[in-house]
Amino acid sequence: MNKQTKRYQLEHCSTSNAKAVVKPLPYTLAILPLLVSINVQASDNFSPQNYLNGFLMFDHVVDQPNIFTGEDTAEGESQIRRSRLNLESQLNGSWRIRLHSAYDRGEYRLLDSYIRYNGLDAFNVTIGKQKEFFGFENIMSARDMTLMERSLITSAIVPGRKPGVNFSGEKHKFNWQLGYYLENDNSDTNAVTGRLTWTGWQQPESTFHLGMAFSERDYDGKQYSISEVLDITIDDSIVDYGSVTAESVSLTGLEMMWQKKGFTSLAEWQQASITDVANDLYEYQGGYVQLSYLLSGLNRDYAKGLLRKLATDNEWELSMRWSQMNLIIEELETETLTFGINYHLSSNTKIMLNYMKTKYNENYVEENDNQRFSLRAQYVF
Repeated sequence: MNKQTKRYQLEHCSTSNAKAVVKPLPYTLAILPLLVSINVQASDNFSPQNYLNGFLMFDHVVDQPNIFTGEDTAEGESQIRRSRLNLESQLNGSWRIRLHSAYDRGEYRLLDSYIRYNGLDAFNVTIGKQKEFFGFENIMSARDMTLMERSLITSAIVPGRKPGVNFSGEKHKFNWQLGYYLENDNSDTNAVTGRLTWTGWQQPESTFHLGMAFSERDYDGKQYSISEVLDITIDDSIVDYGSVTAESVSLTGLEMMWQKKGFTSLAEWQQASITDVANDLYEYQGGYVQLSYLLSGLNRDYAKGLLRKLATDNEWELSMRWSQMNLIIEELETETLTFGINYHLSSNTKIMLNYMKTKYNENYVEENDNQRFSLRAQYVF
């Protein structure tokens, strides 16, 4: 595959060289919640409970060298990193609808559009466009993250939001999800994704969590491509690897989380194995270890295999993460070391400062070593 530098791009695409034929099923799944909502609200004697919330993140990056040339190409650059608006409706005791939209870099996107039924004892059912349950860090909301961006490997290979059907449930100390998903533009390309977590113990001062996830994706000769930014988002990616005419893609992941009296350790390992139409195998793998500490000694809320929002005022938090990604065939390896300081003014307002050092190796020879600072103001409403 030819390697070439491009501006910011993160793709898990499924497009053919021929002109795509629009398939109705993925779009039907995506707009189904809206259609159901209109129908239900038109019924007599019904008043749904509606909730509107969202968040805004404003970033400023200082001294960001270009990873290939070492030149300062983005010094002092600012941007609205994320803006989200979320509308939820509780139709009755068992039905719930969510519409989740984003406005980033001048572009509007509908992220989630689904309806969920939780009236069964054994499991819940979610239908529509939704995030696939793969990985601990990936499933967490961006507003709840300890560092400003997700790790290299999570951003690079983890599947995003797709139309589909997901089943989820809890039993004793286990939490599980299993879903069938379609690519947004081609219902011939599909995936089965699942996650299983075990809460070893959950006490007021201590929690221990283990998990694993998989995703088997049938690409049927469609294009699979990947490129990644170095845990930061001001436009320059590491490298764009072109694309693979993929027959299938297999994703696997392991995760661990432990917290005690304000200290949290989180680690994940993930791998993508891509088989092309000639039966050649491409492997991408990596992971991270993340540590954080709340100076008050409080723990974050934990429920259903996830860490939740920190609901406290005037709180300081320290964090660090070592992240690594290795592309075996291409002989490329990237490491990032990130340190962070967060100040939680309130449960709705947070200031974040991150320092990141990046090392990029090609053909096992170090190409560059870069440093950068980034500042974020976050408001949740």
